[in-house]
Amino acid sequence: MFFPVKQNKDRLTKYFFHAIKGLDGIPTQKGEEMKIGRLISIWLALMVLPALVFSQPPAPRSGAGAPSPSSTLGNLRLSLLEGDIQIKTVDLGDWAPASINIPLKEGDELWVPEAGRLEIQVMPATYVRLDQGSSLAVMRVDKGAEQVYLTQGHAYINFNPGRGGMVQVDTPVSSIQVFNRAVFRVEVTEQGYTDVSTLDGTVYVESKGGKTTLEGGNMLSLKEETDAELVPLGPADDWENWNVERDKRVFARRESSRYLPEDLRGYASDFDNNGKWVHVKDYGQVWTPTVVVAAEWAPYRVGRWTWVGGDYVWVSYEPWGWAPHHYGRWAFVAAIGWFWVPPPIGAVYWGPGYVGWVHTPSHVAWVPLAPREIYYGYGYFGPHSINLHHHRIDSIRITNIYRNVHVHNSVTIINNNTFIHGHGWGHRLPDSPLRYTDASFRGNPFRDHRIHPGRPLIKAERSTMISINREISINRLPPQRIRETNITRIRETRQIVRDRNVSAFSPGVTARPLNVRAREGVDVRKGVERKVVGPGGDTRIGGPGIRPREGVKTRGPGGVREKIDRGPVGPREGEKSGGPGGVREKIDRGLGGPE
Repeated sequence: MFFPVKQNKDRLTKYFFHAIKGLDGIPTQKGEEMKIGRLISIWLALMVLPALVFSQPPAPRSGAGAPSPSSTLGNLRLSLLEGDIQIKTVDLGDWAPASINIPLKEGDELWVPEAGRLEIQVMPATYVRLDQGSSLAVMRVDKGAEQVYLTQGHAYINFNPGRGGMVQVDTPVSSIQVFNRAVFRVEVTEQGYTDVSTLDGTVYVESKGGKTTLEGGNMLSLKEETDAELVPLGPADDWENWNVERDKRVFARRESSRYLPEDLRGYASDFDNNGKWVHVKDYGQVWTPTVVVAAEWAPYRVGRWTWVGGDYVWVSYEPWGWAPHHYGRWAFVAAIGWFWVPPPIGAVYWGPGYVGWVHTPSHVAWVPLAPREIYYGYGYFGPHSINLHHHRIDSIRITNIYRNVHVHNSVTIINNNTFIHGHGWGHRLPDSPLRYTDASFRGNPFRDHRIHPGRPLIKAERSTMISINREISINRLPPQRIRETNITRIRETRQIVRDRNVSAFSPGVTARPLNVRAREGVDVRKGVERKVVGPGGDTRIGGPGIRPREGVKTRGPGGVREKIDRGPVGPREGEKSGGPGGVREKIDRGLGGPE
C-alpha cells in the first residue's frame, strides 16, 4: 500500500517511545516476557522502516521551474471550438493546434482563423466567445478576477460573476471593467477603433482620455487621441444571434442542477446533453454517459496527458469531458457500467486528472480513482489527496489499493514513446475503437513487481506540451502582427482594476471623466430591444440591439442594410487610413430603418 513516509515515521517514533518507556519498572516474570515482546516489536519495526523510505524520485521539471499546478488552472477552459483554433502557451512558447477542454492560464494566447469560432468558459458561469479573425490573450487570473486582452477581432461576453468576481477586457486603446451581471460585446477593428456595445447591464469603459459608464442599449466607439462617440444600437447581426442561441443551450435549467454541487452547476448542460442520472446503492445519485458506444471505453481514455503549468493534465477530447475528469471520482457496476460520482458539497477541488499511476522503465499506466481513494499529486487537491511536494510515497504493495483495478479494461497502458508523442492513441472519437493497451505489455501493471507508483517521470518536452496532434495549413496561422504582439510587455503596462473609479492606464490614480459626445440629432434612449439569456435559462429584456459590425452584410428593418457613420471621431472622409484603397470607409449609423 501507499504510505506517506512522514506519517509512518511519526507513528513509529510514537510507538518506540511508549515501548521503551514500558521496559522499566516491570518486576514480574510476566513483565520480563512483556519486555522481550516489546523489544522484538521494536526490532521488527526497525527492520521495516527502511522499506518505507524507498520513495519516488523527484518529479519532472519544465524549464519554468518546480512542477506545481496553478491554483487557478481550473478556472478557464476551452469549451467549444470550430475550425483550426490555435494556442500559444507559456509552456510551449509557440503556436500549436488547440483542443477542446484544454485549461487556460496566464500568458496563454488564442487565434481564431477564418471560418472559426471558440468559446471560453470561466468558472462558474461566464462565457467569452470569439469570432473569426480574433486574437485574445489571458493576462491575469486572480481570486475571481479575470483579465484578458483582445488584440483584434470580435468578443462576446456573458458575464455572471461569483461572489466578488469581476472581468476586465483590455484592447490596444481601451480597458473595460465589469463588476455585475452583464452581456456585452467588444470589437477591435483594423482601423484602430474599439467599439464597446452593452446589451444588458453596465460596463465601465476607459481610454487614455478618461473613464465612463456604458449602460445597456448603447455603443461607445473609441480611438486613440479622439473623443468617444455614443450611439444607440440597432438590430442584432448573425454573430450575436449565434451567441444568444448558444447562451440558451448552456444556461438551460435542467435536471443536472439538482444533483451537482453549486460550484459545478455551470457544467449542467454538459451532463444533461451527454448522459443520465441514476441511483446507485452506497453512492446516491450518480451520472453515467450515454454517448459512449465503444465497448473498450473507460474514463481517461479519449484524450491526452498534456504538460500544462508544471504538471501532466488530462485533456479530454469528449465535449462533456471537463468536469467528470477534473472533479469527483469514477466507479463501475455491471448493471450500469462506468458512472461518475460528484464530489461532496464543500469538497469541490479541481485536479489534473484523478487517476492512480504506475510506471515501468518502458511503459505508463493509469486507472480511474474510485470515491475516497487517495490521489497523489503535486499540490493540494482536497481531503482525499496527498501533496507530494511535502510527502513521499513508498513502492511496496499496491495490489489492493485501487478498486477499479479489478474492473475489466479499466487500466490504460501505453509505452513511453506514445505518451510523449501521442501518435496513434486516444485521438479517436468515443464511438471508434481505442488503442487502450500496449500489446507488448503482458499482465496487469498494477500487479507487477517491477512497477513504481506515481505519475511518470518522463521529462516534459515540446510534444508533451501540445494537446492534440493535428496539421494546420500555413495560411491559417496568425498574421505577422499577431505573432509579434508582446503580451508580457502589455501585461506590465495594464494592471487589473478592482476599483471602478481607478484608472487602468495610471495605476492607483482616480480616473478622470471621459469626454463623450452623442451623435447630433440622435436619441440614444431609442433602439431595438432584444432578449438576453442568463444562468438558469432565464430570459431578460436587454437594451436596444447592436449594429452589424463592419463588413457584415446584414439587413435591418425594411430590408435595408443598417449603416454606421463614425463622423468626426475617425479620419475625415477621403483621408488615408490604411483601409481599402487607402481611404477610410464611410459608414452611416442610423437606427437600422429604411433609407
